[in-house]
Parts: sequence; C-alpha cells; structure tokens
Amino acid sequence: MKNTLLTIIGAIGAFVSSIFGGWDAGLTTLVIFMAIDYLTGLIVAGVFHKSEKTENGALSSKAGLQGIAKKNNDAAYGASCCKA
Repeated sequence: MKNTLLTIIGAIGAFVSSIFGGWDAGLTTLVIFMAIDYLTGLIVAGVFHKSEKTENGALSSKAGLQGIAKKNNDAAYGASCCKA
C-alpha cells in the first residue's frame, strides 16, 4: 500500500514537473527555502513557544497544516512563474 501511494505521488509530481518544462535550479531553490521556512516555524513554536498563530505560542497541528497548504500554493505559483 505504501509503495503504491508513493508511486502515485511520484507520478503526479513528474507529470506536473513536465508540464512546467522540468525541474530546474529555480524550483530547487524555492523548495529549499520553503523547507527552511517551515523548520524555523517549528523551532519558534516548539522550542521558544513564541508562535503568533496560537494563543499560547506552542505547536498547533492546524497552524502547521495551514502552513503546508500555503507552501504548496506558493510552490505552484513559483513553478508557473518560472516557466511562463
């Protein structure tokens, strides 16, 4: 089941990448900075408890999910701009 799901996700990623003309350095840079941004958000909320997304400043699965969704939208927009 896990291998099937990963294969489907990989095929979808390959298809989307081919629509935009393949993977290039700009998309790699975008993904790296998105990962750094997400990790620093986890550190701020998990270690320092200073997140502005929750009342107590701690980790929140809802805030994390919203952050991932926003990053996916940013990636789609960035990919379309890089290849436009």
